[in-house]
Amino acid sequence: DASGDGWVAPLDAVAGETYVLAFNIFQNGNPQPIIDATFGGTGTLDCTPVFLPITLESVDAINQGSKNLITWITNSEQNNDFFTLERSRDVENWTEVGKLPGAGNSQVSLMYSMEDYEFYSPITYYRLKQTDYDGKETYSEVVSVNTSKGDGDQFVSEIYPNVTSENFNFKIESNETSTPLSVTILDSYGKIVFEENYTHLGKGFEKTVDVSHLALGVYEVIFTQGSTQVVQKLVVANN
Repeated sequence: DASGDGWVAPLDAVAGETYVLAFNIFQNGNPQPIIDATFGGTGTLDCTPVFLPITLESVDAINQGSKNLITWITNSEQNNDFFTLERSRDVENWTEVGKLPGAGNSQVSLMYSMEDYEFYSPITYYRLKQTDYDGKETYSEVVSVNTSKGDGDQFVSEIYPNVTSENFNFKIESNETSTPLSVTILDSYGKIVFEENYTHLGKGFEKTVDVSHLALGVYEVIFTQGSTQVVQKLVVANN
């Protein structure tokens, strides 16, 4: 079951069909599949463990003025040789940005990052290619960076720094100082990890937010003032 210490519900199988059961079991830092199954009729089980090369928690990209910063986090790696970052303007034709060596074998969360100074305007798409020691390749989902500014981006400046292990700052540029400002930070699962309302803003209101308690990862910082909302990305790196 979900807690890992009981039986799951019975599976009604159809004769002549083949089923694949996927298990993600880790003990003492090493993958050790432990399977106990019973069958009725003529069913059989072929226990051949298949280990994924990496468990990718996230891939994100943010603009930092003259460059785009692409970050990704792995929760585990198995025989991982290297990563290749690729960019595209149309999600069809891809160009290599660069390569980074993988960790080989790891059971801890690791963050990687790469800078791209040759991004497209207004939108650049990125994907990650992972290569095993034996040459096998897998691709991540596609992420994008839009460097154009919307109307809502005018009331709050870019957060800075947007990659930090301690804190970040923001500054209000709006002339609407009587409307309270709400700042919310969401983790990659959509959980609220920070929420604060600010009043008595004043022109050029500036604030520092402490994020040293947050885990390594990519977060969304949501600024809401009246009916206007701006969402920006924040990378919390290793302390």
